[in-house]
Amino acid sequence: MILDFVSGVDRIRLEGSYALPDFAAVRAAMTQSGADVVLDLGNGEILVLRNTQVDGFRAADFQLPIDPAHPGMHRTFSEDFNGFSASASGSGTVWKTSLGVIRQDRTLANNKEAGYYTDSSVGSDPFSLADGVLDITASPGSNPLNLPYNSGVITTATSFAQRYGYFEARLDLPAGKGFWPAFWLLPASGAWPPEIDIMEALGQDPTTAYASLHSGTSGNSTIPVKALYDLSTGFHTYGLDWKADTIAWFIDGIEVARAATPADMNQPMYMVLNLAVGGTGSWAGATDPSMPTEHLLIDYVRAWQYGDGIVTGPGDVVNCGGTYTLKADGVSDLYDFTKAKAALIMDASGLSTSGTHTVWGSPLGSTVRGGPGNVNFSGGISDDSFSFGSGVSRAQGGAGNDTFVLTKGCIAPNDQIIDFHVDLGDGGEHDLLQLVGFSAAARLDFVVMSGGAQAYRIVDGDYVSPNLLIQVANGSARLGSLDIQFG
Repeated sequence: MILDFVSGVDRIRLEGSYALPDFAAVRAAMTQSGADVVLDLGNGEILVLRNTQVDGFRAADFQLPIDPAHPGMHRTFSEDFNGFSASASGSGTVWKTSLGVIRQDRTLANNKEAGYYTDSSVGSDPFSLADGVLDITASPGSNPLNLPYNSGVITTATSFAQRYGYFEARLDLPAGKGFWPAFWLLPASGAWPPEIDIMEALGQDPTTAYASLHSGTSGNSTIPVKALYDLSTGFHTYGLDWKADTIAWFIDGIEVARAATPADMNQPMYMVLNLAVGGTGSWAGATDPSMPTEHLLIDYVRAWQYGDGIVTGPGDVVNCGGTYTLKADGVSDLYDFTKAKAALIMDASGLSTSGTHTVWGSPLGSTVRGGPGNVNFSGGISDDSFSFGSGVSRAQGGAGNDTFVLTKGCIAPNDQIIDFHVDLGDGGEHDLLQLVGFSAAARLDFVVMSGGAQAYRIVDGDYVSPNLLIQVANGSARLGSLDIQFG
């Protein structure tokens, strides 16, 4: 039992054989029991978190167990197709059903493909679900580009990307001339090259898979992998272990190819799975009219990352999809995660006390813990959590329902929240001021208006905090009981 867990401040580390590979599994194992949350750890074990709410927990509150199938790694992406969250733009969905990061391309003309990557938004849906398996069907049909076939593609261009790690999909491949399934990685920046092909196959030769690299610095290379069995007669796993120095390919857990990592393959990349249809002159060749329709079946898609994915300094930034800039004064710096494809977890408590550290958060949410150094934080469009440290901090949550955490004894003069959304009771966006380490008798007192901001202080017996400046973003109301949580 944990009596005083504070989301955004504390972390729960799960070690051992718990079958909780990602936050989705943790959330599914949680139930609300009165004022408490009960986490079912399996095998008769439970963890009770007193005075908490299920909806109050975030992925950053948990450090999950290392996956025993991939020692030293943590699962960062998992799709088992119990549902299918997808759209042509990828906005707000797991999967994007068109090509490109911002663009919505529907074919790869340079490959001489004869297929149009369609979805329900353009009239023909190639996707279906059955028993936790996604079926991408390629078949003759009409489309806006007047190509002879319709087929499907899914990408994580707008939802997930990472640099290095292990990527795996369990697939049942099609047979038949001209059908061309692939599982590959592309840069989250939208640039090309580079490209890593985890698996390509040609329907007319289902005993061979192809592993390829396309590099702007090292050129192109393709490694044919002859299998000992027909890859179109059942499910097989296709994996890639991508490190800074080497890339290794796997089929059914067995390494089948290895190459040095090209110099330009050091950036976050997203996953693509598609069933291409070859046209005349293409690598796959044109289809056989006697076999006009085929299927790519996808059981799951997963990714793992080395380490725990927490940013503690400049060396962690690129791996988490950000950029780092040291400013002209030689001590202040910028951590920019505005183009990251994963939520940010950052512990700034070990950063220098010289200068000011500016952090621009991830659009998928950020959990940032301050420290003795000065930190300026700007959140993104998702829910964020910022914990003030003993240094002076200026926090802007941005859109979403954000949480600002202040701990007794760690409130600095001139700490600021510059866009607090008070709860107006209308179901709209609202933020939370979480006050940690105070007694039940503590209170938040309004002091004075100061330059357009409301000045508050926390009084707890003999303790009186320095003034905290809060700019209310949605009106002029003062913070009320719905905006404050003592813990």
